Amino acid sequence: MGATVTWRKCRVFYNNVDLFGNVDEGSVEIKRKFADLKGIGMPADAKLPTGKFEPIVAKLKFNNISPDILRQVWTNDGYCDFRMVGQCRVIHASSGSVNENRLVTIVRGYAENLPVPGVKEDATADIEVTINALFLQVKDDGGNILLIDLPNGLVEPSELG
Repeated sequence: MGATVTWRKCRVFYNNVDLFGNVDEGSVEIKRKFADLKGIGMPADAKLPTGKFEPIVAKLKFNNISPDILRQVWTNDGYCDFRMVGQCRVIHASSGSVNENRLVTIVRGYAENLPVPGVKEDATADIEVTINALFLQVKDDGGNILLIDLPNGLVEPSELG
């Protein structure tokens, strides 16, 4: 009694350059900071969220990296502004209803590792760029789902921060 989720029409834009066909995977990892809670009489230690976050890490896995893409990654001291855009289609198993929504993830930060192409016999590059994010926004047609702006101290929904 669940739902089937399908992603379609996925695109990645890096510094406003469409990377269509060059990116296999894009991901973002967010972890909260936790404080240890210890007390007399507690049967075990516990961890509670502090309202802060560990450094946010995004990754782009390229299947092909051209000189134009290298220029984008290497410019401006590795600063990047990339968007992952896709259409999320949810088919509910119990009702059969279909819900389609466009989802956009925006990440701004600095590339930790600047890729250097090597030579391989096959045509794929399989280069992964790790980005230390300063700004993360996930939104759909209805507005923000998640916003974390570290330099300005903004977090939405506010219950997270």
